[in-house]
Amino acid sequence: KYASCSTVNPPSEVKEVPWDEFLQEKLESQKILDVRPSNIYEIVHFLESENVPFEILKKMTKEEIFDLLKITDPSAMIPVSCARGITSKLAAEYLNNIGIRAVSISGGMKSYRKEVDQSIP
Repeated sequence: KYASCSTVNPPSEVKEVPWDEFLQEKLESQKILDVRPSNIYEIVHFLESENVPFEILKKMTKEEIFDLLKITDPSAMIPVSCARGITSKLAAEYLNNIGIRAVSISGGMKSYRKEVDQSIP
């Protein structure tokens, strides 16, 4: 179910932001890029998120990503989330490598559920 979030080693050079810091500062981008598979995203997600599964994101250009997220400021920081924080690190690394500033929200939805809102599935 969450194979893509657990079968690879996360990159260590990607900046991680804990949920409490993200929620306090909201970073520069109000949209969270959620890289979980679409069927998992549909179960529970933030209204201010956009779902682009990591396998699809890896095939997109910088311009396509900016268009999808409606980003007009190329220096905007994009917060990335997944199920447990591993795939979001990989996605943030990909985005950084193609010239998009991105951070991984540490722990993903599992951490959000544990630290912020235990009522979500």
